[in-house]
Amino acid sequence: MALGIKSLSNNKKTALLILTLLSLLFLFPIFTTFTNWGVHDWDQHMFYNEVPRRTILEFKQFPLWNPYYCGGNVMLANPQSAFLSPIYIFVLLFGASIGLKLEIIAHFIIGLYGMYLLSKHFKLGKISSYLPSIIYIFSSWFTLRMLAGHTIYMPMAFIPYVFLFYLKSLKNVKYSFISAIFLAIMILGGATYPIYFIMIILGIYSVLILFKNLSKNEEWKKSFKPIISLLIIIFLVFLLSAIKVFPIYMFMKGSDTGTEDIQYYTTNLFFSSILSRTQSPWIMENEFGLQHDESDENYLINRLLGKIPWAWHEYGAYIGIIPLLLFLLSFLYYKKLWPLQVTSIILLMILFGKTLPFWNLLRKFPYLDNLHGPSRFIMPFIFILAILSGYILSKFEKKNIKYKKFNISKLLSLLIIVFIFIDLLLVSYPILQNMFSKESINIDSSQYPNFIQIFSSDKYVSQYPNFLQNLGTVNCYERIHPQIRVTPQVIDDGTLIETFKGDAYYPELNKTAEIISFSPNKLTIKVNVNNPALLVINQNYLPGWKAKDKQVSSYNGLIAAEVTENDKEINFYYLPNSFIVGLIVSILTLVLSITFFKKL
Repeated sequence: MALGIKSLSNNKKTALLILTLLSLLFLFPIFTTFTNWGVHDWDQHMFYNEVPRRTILEFKQFPLWNPYYCGGNVMLANPQSAFLSPIYIFVLLFGASIGLKLEIIAHFIIGLYGMYLLSKHFKLGKISSYLPSIIYIFSSWFTLRMLAGHTIYMPMAFIPYVFLFYLKSLKNVKYSFISAIFLAIMILGGATYPIYFIMIILGIYSVLILFKNLSKNEEWKKSFKPIISLLIIIFLVFLLSAIKVFPIYMFMKGSDTGTEDIQYYTTNLFFSSILSRTQSPWIMENEFGLQHDESDENYLINRLLGKIPWAWHEYGAYIGIIPLLLFLLSFLYYKKLWPLQVTSIILLMILFGKTLPFWNLLRKFPYLDNLHGPSRFIMPFIFILAILSGYILSKFEKKNIKYKKFNISKLLSLLIIVFIFIDLLLVSYPILQNMFSKESINIDSSQYPNFIQIFSSDKYVSQYPNFLQNLGTVNCYERIHPQIRVTPQVIDDGTLIETFKGDAYYPELNKTAEIISFSPNKLTIKVNVNNPALLVINQNYLPGWKAKDKQVSSYNGLIAAEVTENDKEINFYYLPNSFIVGLIVSILTLVLSITFFKKL
């Protein structure tokens, strides 16, 4: 696909090497705390990544179900699941704690190189082509999100490739397939907001290019090529990622995940987010003359009403004054760049949430009513800003201003890029130092040989260590889950819960059943009844739970099936039809697309 190392030109090989070295230099603080754990949401996201690893390596199963939180929840159908991404190989090989740190490094390099290729597509100068990479990936939005443990933003690194091959598809339709491949990788890698970002960018940009073509009286076919290419990409990515999209749709269908949070945002806050060199975690209220007191019962209410700012990781995207000035100078070249400029302005207006109409309009589209926190659109805004800033620096570089033997324009361009990189490095360094500040816990996994579901006193930091001990956290930290009907066996302080009836039991007979074998997707239960009876599993029921020759159904929200005296044992397993259909569709689409691509 012209991306292999062998096919790279010498310039591109050199760029890849330079960008890799810059990544390692920038992320150096991670190596000093390589065995530590992260804080904030790192517990949740290490848990997300370690469960499928264990499911694959220990139980030799495809990770469809996750019994270790919420009383049983979907694994594959969770939009944030990332085990189908090719980058997940790091977690698979080294575990979540080490593997996710390696993923951060890999995504930095991937994102930097993608922006470089995009810069070359826009024909930026030899030196200036590095600037968009540095602004986009080394902006503090990436490090702040990693500090917070938001691994779902790692696939932002693939946005340059999706956009690049979309642009290439306007001349050759075969590149729509490559664009769709990268977009599918984002979906399979657990991206949520990054998917929204790039689809909104492509949607806005394609409409603007359509208007541009119509204004030039281009022929119909050429004028509508941007829309056609986008529709082809959407169609292909839907089918390529069907293995995950179909289960997600069936799980989320009918779920109300919409939010109506009003986020605090002002013009002052915008300029602080991109220009303030102090973006310390976690709370930023004091910097704006506001008091912060979480013990105040009105604090959370005021926060959701937009009266109090959220934490820095929701706003910060430091770039510095020079990239901002270069971006503003780009508007002098509006005739050539206006589609990108208008796209950036719309993204900027979305940032301000309910204070401007774009946010409310956006949330009226299907599946966009769950958008939460308009400040997150600072990320795609920085993406477009980086391209436009690079374009202006390239215009200066290509002037070839010389003094004696020195090419002043090239030298100054290089110095500007070096200065910006050092500036971004210095701002992000304190963030990186705090990223993995929690010493890892030595877990004794032999203490609980059998799976036990518990009620945790602090669900925000316990799901990962609980899982490592073979414990399930019933009161989970998760927005997306079935209604929890499970009764935990014990509170984590050792208090037994009297209403617990067993992990498998006969409610009508008031006795427990023996679990012969346990695994995430499958449970084998020994049956011991004299008459037909209902057997109940103490896990949440969802369609997709099955048993051979049995009708599996819901009993007060739990997995249940009728058994008789003739049954010796029963195997419950989770295998939703949406996964089977999605798997077939994804494989067929990939094979047919590759075959068609080769013929073009």
